[in-house]
Amino acid sequence: MIAHSPPYRTWLALLLAAVALAGCQATPGGVAPRDPGTARSTRSPEAEHCALSSRPLDSDPAVRLFAGETVRFRSEFEATTFDNLPGERKRVIAGRQVLARQGVANSNCPVTQDPLPINAPVMEFKGVSLGFVSEDQSTRFRDLPEDIQLRMVARYLLKAEGIPNERCPISGSVLLPGAPTLTVDGERRIAFADQKSMDTFRTMAPGRRNEITARILLPERGISNINCPMTGRPIRMDSPVVKVAGRWVALRNVEAARSFNELSPESQQSLAFAEEW
Repeated sequence: MIAHSPPYRTWLALLLAAVALAGCQATPGGVAPRDPGTARSTRSPEAEHCALSSRPLDSDPAVRLFAGETVRFRSEFEATTFDNLPGERKRVIAGRQVLARQGVANSNCPVTQDPLPINAPVMEFKGVSLGFVSEDQSTRFRDLPEDIQLRMVARYLLKAEGIPNERCPISGSVLLPGAPTLTVDGERRIAFADQKSMDTFRTMAPGRRNEITARILLPERGISNINCPMTGRPIRMDSPVVKVAGRWVALRNVEAARSFNELSPESQQSLAFAEEW
């Protein structure tokens, strides 16, 4: 059975409380002023998803200029909805696209977990661009011991190293940089909490390993679901894939894909976006 760690906010609160009680001295190892030339985060010249709905953009998206930056939307309706939002909300929604385009690895502040505004202060930490909701939170992070910093931003450091999963697929525990990895699907690596978890994965039945690998890797390839909308069972690395309203959806097997293709377009779209409706 896969274990689950405490919620992130609870975990973070415990870490910060421990630091306060211990009276730790600040050791901001790895933190440096931002230098875009050294960042390892992937930079995207144009957004691929709507800033408001996060759905894939069409070939002719609606565009708005906000705080001197171009923000793209799936339709004029969504762009108009954005126009009518309060200013603070606009800063966060636009920030999703703009910060990602600038190479910032995170969309939520590592300290508060609040969404980043478009003008979020950015620092480089071990070659990765990190954004914060304010200069105060940036300073707070900078003053933490390095081991606490690493735990708070491990997911972004792992991603920069090409590791797609931030939790161990066996134990469910949060991974840290340097976690043992295993090459799957010929070239991609997934990480584990320890050697014991990796050995457990290796001894699983091939079908179960396939499902776990698909759950980690296929979202990285643009697949929007991890369970088949027709059968409710996990998708697999060889699952058939269909495109519905700009979203790539995997069906568990050929039979499920055939049944899905027989549905009306409305029913297909309802299943493809079931988790949002």
